[in-house]
Amino acid sequence: MAAPTVRSFKLRFPEFSGVDDPTIEFWLGDVDSELSETAFGEHYNKAVETLAAHELALSNQRAANAQTDESGKVQTQPQGTVVSASADGLSVSLAAPKAATGTNREAYLSQTPYGTAYLSLRARCLRRARVA
Repeated sequence: MAAPTVRSFKLRFPEFSGVDDPTIEFWLGDVDSELSETAFGEHYNKAVETLAAHELALSNQRAANAQTDESGKVQTQPQGTVVSASADGLSVSLAAPKAATGTNREAYLSQTPYGTAYLSLRARCLRRARVA
């Protein structure tokens, strides 16, 4: 089976059409090395593209939330649900994001619609592989 391409990725996810090709190639290659073509069968390219979209979306989100200090060190903004706040002393407490159920990997994948689509595809493909 031919590997997923930037063209097929952008057809599946046109919302990433403005992303440069080398960035998409990087994520496709990165994800390709993690997944088993045997496990996903005919849905392998879709799995690679969907997981790459998840990684790209998270990367874009981190980049949007990052700032650089005077020394050039990247500072990211804390994330989570505000569970308490103060006013004059300026104190904010955040709850760490967590999944309702499942593993840390599932919680990680649940952060984007692409990750949840990948989880669904993975469940269907791996269930089929166990039955066969």
